[in-house]
Amino acid sequence: MASPLCLIKPHLLGYKNRLLAPKQYGILNREWIVLLSVISGCIGLYFVNAACLQELIEYSKLDLNIAVSLLRLFLFSFFLLMLFSSTIVALSCLYLSQDIPQLVSAPVSNLSLYIAKLLEITFISGWVCMFFSVPLFLAYYTTLDLPITFLIASFVLFFAALLIPSAFSIILVTIFVNIIPPHRMRELMVVIALLLAGYLLAADQQANHYFLTKEEALEEMVRFLTKNIHVEPLWFPTAWLANILSIVVLHSEESVVINLALVVSSIVGFVSLGFLFFDSWYHRGLAVNSQSGKNSTIKGSETWALLARTLIPFNPQLRALVCKEAKLFLRDYRDWE
Repeated sequence: MASPLCLIKPHLLGYKNRLLAPKQYGILNREWIVLLSVISGCIGLYFVNAACLQELIEYSKLDLNIAVSLLRLFLFSFFLLMLFSSTIVALSCLYLSQDIPQLVSAPVSNLSLYIAKLLEITFISGWVCMFFSVPLFLAYYTTLDLPITFLIASFVLFFAALLIPSAFSIILVTIFVNIIPPHRMRELMVVIALLLAGYLLAADQQANHYFLTKEEALEEMVRFLTKNIHVEPLWFPTAWLANILSIVVLHSEESVVINLALVVSSIVGFVSLGFLFFDSWYHRGLAVNSQSGKNSTIKGSETWALLARTLIPFNPQLRALVCKEAKLFLRDYRDWE
């Protein structure tokens, strides 16, 4: 049986080959340009975070509780971002990827395939969180003059906690793919994202667009962070992670055993539960996906064509696209029933 490392190795070798590919833009190829851009962005974010944190601490008269509240807010936001992005990535990696037929037909156990896909989903969907979190942790470490244990705890625990949304996304996608075809689920998530963007735009239109001065902005932020010390629910994994880091920031003598046990048990529990769902329902979801792919051809009729030309008379490309989507929806609706 192949190990999870053997399944991940082609991705690593492919990235290495792209780094060593012939130069396309002067002295660098595209992969090196992207990599150097990410590193430069991290360095820039570090200086911005350090400067903003320094001003906030000085304005709040060296109140470290304000820094802890801000750290809680960032961790909660990163976790929600990871939860949404990992769901989209899990759908593509598990059911829409081109290497799935080869992996399923190969002598690979479900456990090895699950671990490989879990790590792949975590890396692909978590690089954005890493891009923003690494400069943030470094800014806290240097600005507040924290011990090296803060960096070790933040990097190890936060990056390990990213396995929780990845495992949860595998559970969610495995359940819904057995109910809704994968291509329909992806379109449904796009619709949800568009509705959320529309809601945010509508909320922005109703908001007061008065531009605050620097002192007013700092005062408003300090007031918000003082009022909302715990922005996340107490049962959320980032709450336990923030409790551990706050003990280091505040130089408290409180024990971290309970919060550390909650974080570790949550990681182990979600990863184990994800494997149970994967082992029980993944292959059935693949069968549903292949069956929906075979039935992707839709036959038309003269009545349907006449109705389409009546409703959309001027744009043939738009008319064909709308007709195809409507027929696919009606076909999938019959399949659900």
